[in-house]
Order: sequence, then C-alpha cells, then structure tokens
Amino acid sequence: MSVTTQIADKPARSKYKWTPEELEYLSDHYGLVSDKTIACNLDRSVYGVAWAVYRLRLRRKDNLYTATALARALGIAEPETVIGWVQRGWLKCRKGPVKAGLNRVWVFNEKTVVKFLRQRPWVVNLKSMPEHYFRSVIRREWERDPWYTCQQAAPLLEVKAACTVEDYIHRGWLPADKKPHGCHGAWIVRLSAIQALLANDPRPLSNHSTNNEA
Repeated sequence: MSVTTQIADKPARSKYKWTPEELEYLSDHYGLVSDKTIACNLDRSVYGVAWAVYRLRLRRKDNLYTATALARALGIAEPETVIGWVQRGWLKCRKGPVKAGLNRVWVFNEKTVVKFLRQRPWVVNLKSMPEHYFRSVIRREWERDPWYTCQQAAPLLEVKAACTVEDYIHRGWLPADKKPHGCHGAWIVRLSAIQALLANDPRPLSNHSTNNEA
C-alpha cells in the first residue's frame, strides 16, 4: 500500500525517515508476516517497525489498503480512480494520522471495500484483475445479481428502445447507477431492479403495449 509520506523513528533508535516505498511494504505485509521479517527486509529494527505501525494506526486484523494498494489489488492503473470513488460518495475511507505532502493519507478497510464492490461490481474489469479475494467477491456478485446496460435491459422489460428504459429511470420506476463512460456516463440496471419493476409494474398497459409493438 503506497503511503507517500515519511515517518521518523524515535531519534534514539534511528535518524532515518521512512520512505514511501518502505511504508507501502509495511502496510502490505503487517499482520501477514512477523514483525521480525518486516524489520529484516527493511533493514530496520523491530522497535522501528512498531513505532511506524503505531503512527499509522495499523492493526493486524484490519487488512487496510491505501489508494495505491487498492488500485493494484483491483487491477486499476491509477489510484486517482479510487479517489474518484471516494469523491462520488461510493467508497468510504478514513484519513490516517500521517501525511502525504500537505494531505493526510486515505486508508481503506477491507470490509468497506467488499461492501462497495458488492454494490457496484461494474467499477472494475474482472478480466484485468489479478488473483485476489476481491476478484472472487466481484465474480460472485455478477453471478448472483448481474447488471445490464439500458440496451440489454430493454428486452427484459419487454420494450425495444434503450431510451424507454432511460425514461423509466428518470421517472423513478427503475433504480439504476450511472457508470463512468464518455462525457455523460451510461446508465446500468441490476437484474433485481428489473424484476422488482415487473413484479409491481407502474407502466400504463396501453403505453407499454404500444412501445412493444413499435
């Protein structure tokens, strides 16, 4: 996990500040290997590792990710994409106690990431993802309740035009998300939302029949 900041060991132990690469290694491996192994690989003392862990507020059971580490786990080229999800309100995070330049580092909890991916599995390309727990989460979610474009959803709703599906979305009949695409994005609809509309269909029968015959 990339933490583009520096933490100083206590002066009595070391005068060298932690580099972003060292902090990334620490965040990636803390809780997965022993502190002694981390210290050995970073050429630091176990005390220095403990001090950095304290400053980052890492816990062994947390499985925390920075934006860079999360992007890498999801097969995304730029961490800015992850930051964009936060800014849209899709993905929750907390800011750690250390800084990257003038700003504090954003930290993502695995549980929060999993919840986000289950709600919006379409944010990543499954084919480009490395083997990871998140990949299995997304695959299962697609299989359980897939998403469709308006064009794909049209025949499931017994209409021919994608614009008709968009009209249902604007009317509030069909819950949907807007996937980043082009200048304005593209609506996508979950199968469960389509099934819910069909089970309690608000469309006037005459309009539905006319559209279906067009």
